[in-house]
Amino acid sequence: MTLFIGILFVSSVSAVSAANSTNTTSFTPSEIANASVTVQKQIETNDNLPNNVTIGNQTVSTAQYLHLAIQATSQLQNNNNTPITLQKDQAPKNIEEQLNTGTLTKNDYLDFAQRLNDYMNNNQQAAPYGLIGPGKIGYQSQVYLFARILAIYNSTGSLPLAVTIKPFTPNNIPIPYTPPTTFTPTQIIQTATNLQNIIETTKTIPNTVTINGTTINTAQFLHLAITAITQLKNNNNNPILLKNDQAPSYTQEQLNTGSLTLNDYVDFAQRLNDYMNNNQQAAPYGLIGPGKIG
Repeated sequence: MTLFIGILFVSSVSAVSAANSTNTTSFTPSEIANASVTVQKQIETNDNLPNNVTIGNQTVSTAQYLHLAIQATSQLQNNNNTPITLQKDQAPKNIEEQLNTGTLTKNDYLDFAQRLNDYMNNNQQAAPYGLIGPGKIGYQSQVYLFARILAIYNSTGSLPLAVTIKPFTPNNIPIPYTPPTTFTPTQIIQTATNLQNIIETTKTIPNTVTINGTTINTAQFLHLAITAITQLKNNNNNPILLKNDQAPSYTQEQLNTGSLTLNDYVDFAQRLNDYMNNNQQAAPYGLIGPGKIG
């Protein structure tokens, strides 16, 4: 699913520059991350956003904090500790939210942070909502999301690989953080060898696969495997996030005997990865040179 933010109106970037040209107050990403711990606690204590946020010895509005927080998140991903300039941001005039409980990966929330940043740069105002995978996320949830992300960074020194999101209601606050399950490409390779032996011995696909002592369903392993292939092509050995994938409700295959080159199967792995990211489900079939592969 393509992520995009709902834009209600857009003003010129030059106007933004002029409006903020006299503002010289700035904060480091680390200062913003430290303040985020307090913001998270205030939200979880009061089930609501604070009216303002203290960063160091400076008080800013919550909308200004959100703009700082999304920029800090982007910069921390790139190990960029350049101070971030405070801007004259306002809260939105209205708030909309139609959000399902779900998970945002690091790539998801970094993309969302960039889109929010573009909106706030153009409008000097927080967005009333943004569109992400699980739905329409309102201003309050945006503040809580990035406060939690930066609070996790403040305590662990790393941005989380994934975070849970829920509608902003008292019953859903707090949203606890559970570190996601990950596996290295090497662990996935070892499990792939065992799975190949099982398939070739039993002539069937097992319902579950055990990887590094953890039992997962076979669709989840497929997602890990195709991600590992893509990463290994790029000499990337970063841990890979386990996702909540399911087997397809049906399968189709009309396949001729044939060969796939390295470029062929890496391309297919990327297309399968995109499908599974968007649908949380393995594809019933895919199209490759020799036909339809189930």
